[in-house]
Amino acid sequence: MVSADNNEADGSQASSSQVKLSIELGRSVVSGSQAGQLDVGSVIELDTEVDESVELRLNDQLVAKGTPIVVDEEIGFQTQEIINRACEAARRAGWSPEAE
Repeated sequence: MVSADNNEADGSQASSSQVKLSIELGRSVVSGSQAGQLDVGSVIELDTEVDESVELRLNDQLVAKGTPIVVDEEIGFQTQEIINRACEAARRAGWSPEAE
């Protein structure tokens, strides 16, 4: 979860809201028996090509596309494309660019 503090222009009120950010690498459809056979080391083929953009979702709404990257031995996300509804979805979720 990501927490964002939103302040009014005069700074007199502050509220805190949380939004759910998720990165979707791809999707796959498997049968119930295949899902039941999943185990440590199982490989699931996704519908996304290796060089294809992955999706950043804010509260389950697509807001950007980009690529996974490595940042200090952790996985990060580098934005390549902002989807037009990004600001609208973010604001509905309580985020404000002025709070950054």
